[in-house]
Amino acid sequence: IKISEEKFDEAEREFYNALRFGITTANNMVVINISLAQICMYKEEYEKANVYLDEAKRIPHNPNLDNILLELEDKLERLQRQELLPEHCKPSILV
Repeated sequence: IKISEEKFDEAEREFYNALRFGITTANNMVVINISLAQICMYKEEYEKANVYLDEAKRIPHNPNLDNILLELEDKLERLQRQELLPEHCKPSILV
């Protein structure tokens, strides 16, 4: 809900807390890490985004999430090379 309201700092806190205290299934952990990476990319916090993507890849998950991970990795690389503006990486709702 916070993402749809563009309250990205609050959304980031809630997703982080979900990882620490509530999420137990691997796929949900991957989706939360993806969401955190998206928020960090939008906020131009590329190192943090990379950490979340790496964590998402490390967790065994449904192969259907692989395309999302690959797409976000590509966007992150383009952001770091300044070939893409952060506004084009506005977080989307996955959960």
